[in-house]
Amino acid sequence: MKISCIVPVYNVERYLNKCVKSLLNQTYHDIEIVLVNDVSTDNSGDICQGFAEKYPDKVKYINKAKNEGVDCARFDALKYVLATNPHGALTFVDSDDWLAKDALSILAGNMEETSADVVQMMSYRVYSFFKTKRAICAKPGIYTGHKLTGLYQSFFGVSLLGHEIWGKLYKVELMQRANLSPSGHRFAQDVAFNLSLFTHIKVYSVIDYWGYYYRYGGRTSKFSPQFWEIIKLQYEMKRDIANQLSLQSHYETATIEVRNVFFSIIEQRIYLLKESQDNTLKWIESELENRNIWDSVISLKDDTNNYTSMLRNRDVRAIFDYCNGNVKSTRFRRTLVKFVKHFL
Repeated sequence: MKISCIVPVYNVERYLNKCVKSLLNQTYHDIEIVLVNDVSTDNSGDICQGFAEKYPDKVKYINKAKNEGVDCARFDALKYVLATNPHGALTFVDSDDWLAKDALSILAGNMEETSADVVQMMSYRVYSFFKTKRAICAKPGIYTGHKLTGLYQSFFGVSLLGHEIWGKLYKVELMQRANLSPSGHRFAQDVAFNLSLFTHIKVYSVIDYWGYYYRYGGRTSKFSPQFWEIIKLQYEMKRDIANQLSLQSHYETATIEVRNVFFSIIEQRIYLLKESQDNTLKWIESELENRNIWDSVISLKDDTNNYTSMLRNRDVRAIFDYCNGNVKSTRFRRTLVKFVKHFL
């Protein structure tokens, strides 16, 4: 079984060599590496070209004429793979990440053993000088039938598998059945990909093997103004798909998630952004004007939930006070921990 490794590339000259070499050094030899340069402005394109010239039997180089984002770059490569490797498998690797040398051998072995459409391995989150295991909620095993349906439903809320498309081996035939196309979004592409693909999966395998190294930039310590916009976009995608497939429980899962994240965003604005109280109140009020989301939230049948009750009453002050109280409690706990550690 031939494995096609799709690597979208954009301004990663610092990390690209490590990524590609980790693929060239795989113990599984029947592979092809598809590098897609999305009009990089650094030396990434030259690095891709160098690999293609040095390893013509292993590396396919696609040099795009127009920058269209990672989603379109992946699908340009996918189109090539569908035509040249229709009976094989494929994997996605981000160009600043890398694989353990036996990763593809282990993924391919499990796919052949289980006949799974998708095999997912575990991953490490890599910081500057150390790594940590990145946990997912789904346990290792084979998922079919109602268990597979449970995995799919989790994509509408907090995914049991994670939303990423990397760290997995896919049958190319699955991609042909799904007939996917680019989402057209600059963000949340992996969510759209999974939501569209999962209804075509018959067997899903999760293995207890840590073979993907995900380079992490520590962005969770900073406030991202784009994050809430991404969450709203994801919600609209999830809601539309749930409605199309008449999946009421999936719709409710997505609605609960967007409600909970909204309150989390407010706390982040208070704690990380440190904006004035007036500005936070104005932001909450402006967001509550989006009836596209909140009409769905207030229709939830969970009258005892404080979040839903405050949103139903459009009580901006109560929402702020609730979130501000949580922030103060968090600060107190952190201060107390530091104080205790000082004497240990």
